[in-house]
Amino acid sequence: SEISFVDQHLARILKHFGWAKDAILVVVSDHGEEFGDHGGKGHEFQLHGELNRVLMMLRIPGKETSSLIEANVSLVDVLPTLLALTGQEVPGGLDGMSLLPLLLDRPWAAAGFSARPIFSHRLRLAPAPQHLWSVTEGNRKLIFDPKGNHYYDLSVDRQEQNNLWPGRKEEVQDLVLKLESFRARGFRAVEKVRVDDAETSALLQALGYVEDEE
Repeated sequence: SEISFVDQHLARILKHFGWAKDAILVVVSDHGEEFGDHGGKGHEFQLHGELNRVLMMLRIPGKETSSLIEANVSLVDVLPTLLALTGQEVPGGLDGMSLLPLLLDRPWAAAGFSARPIFSHRLRLAPAPQHLWSVTEGNRKLIFDPKGNHYYDLSVDRQEQNNLWPGRKEEVQDLVLKLESFRARGFRAVEKVRVDDAETSALLQALGYVEDEE
């Protein structure tokens, strides 16, 4: 019902401003949800696929048919895609790549996206700072976890249930090096915010956005 409510109001906005046919529409999610896949629920502190595979839908003017794209893409690709679609220069140094070749169904496009590494990072501040890092390249995924690393072959284990790290450490050193290089870039600092209002704190806690200090 919430999705339908938002959809109806977005339609009203597009029609009101005359954007219904010419607007570029991008619908993305910031994270997925876990339903016991790896022993948790919601979006707790982990980097498995149920959390970092998200919805991404794009509609571009002039393309009437829809298609499902299965190449490895990322939220960092949204900015260069919008720049390319609007005829703007895509500056160098961006982590993302324009998805325009995929959106235009170029037959050669998927190979380039599948071959590149995609990185993820999560930071938990309480009770002490803790980091998780991951890299996905093609059907290979490596997670750096202080409690024990994980490596998955997504071609046969899409749900990431069979951790191959203990027996494959030497085989995935190229992924290890790529992830270490990414980690060396550092991360954006964050500040902790204290919420004193009980009602607001309870709401944020229910949504999974509160870290209790112990």
